[in-house]
Amino acid sequence: MIKLVGLDIDGTIISQDGKISSQVKDIVRQVKKAGVHVALLSGRNYNGMKYYIDELGLKGISASSNGAEIVAIEDEEIILQEVIPYKLSKEVVDASIRLNLGVINFSNLRVYTEGLDKLPHEYTKILNQEFDYIDDIFENIKIFPSVKLMMVGVQQDLKDLQKLIEEKYNEALNADFSTEYLLEVYSKKADKGIAFNYIREKLGLLKEESMCIGDSENDIPMFRSAGLSVAMGNAINEVKECATDITDDVKNYGAAKAMKKYILD
Repeated sequence: MIKLVGLDIDGTIISQDGKISSQVKDIVRQVKKAGVHVALLSGRNYNGMKYYIDELGLKGISASSNGAEIVAIEDEEIILQEVIPYKLSKEVVDASIRLNLGVINFSNLRVYTEGLDKLPHEYTKILNQEFDYIDDIFENIKIFPSVKLMMVGVQQDLKDLQKLIEEKYNEALNADFSTEYLLEVYSKKADKGIAFNYIREKLGLLKEESMCIGDSENDIPMFRSAGLSVAMGNAINEVKECATDITDDVKNYGAAKAMKKYILD
């Protein structure tokens, strides 16, 4: 019996309009009423998740920045945090700038950038975040250690950066695509799978009592940590191959259908 469900946000419970459908909200309400714990695990920072946490009436623990920050919802306190060492973050930012990528720094529940106005709107329209605008990204990552660096730009340039990180920093850093225009870099000591295990163990549940739903590369570690994993219909093939099951896409309320199938039915 499923007693915990972990949900990604973007591409899973919301599409590009940034809204949770009434169908998903209704199923989450029924799941909670059935005594099942619901946790959001996202690449967003906590403040970018908070609207959806409140809208779904969730309590307990959430995981932001791909699990690099685990936050207690009631008092918005960071329980656990994994930062990228400054030397590494500096080298990654430097390589990103050489590739003409926009750089965003996630640190202590806030999001910093020099600005993304030089990038096409199609690359940045999915960034539903509140930014603190800064003058110098190198100074910023020194003062505010990164829990995650997000790079924005042309997919091939992002793939070049991903390859560089895998070749040079594979033991220390993860580098995952969240969309075709966004690459997320964060500590190897943190991911959604580690965060999901933390939440499950805090609840005293077994792996087989848990399920998760997601659509992106950064959801794969969460898939491996859950007893049952469901990929969205809009997920890329690499994600689908790691899942137990595949549901409908986000526009057809795939997350709601998966929770109904495995929890309510």
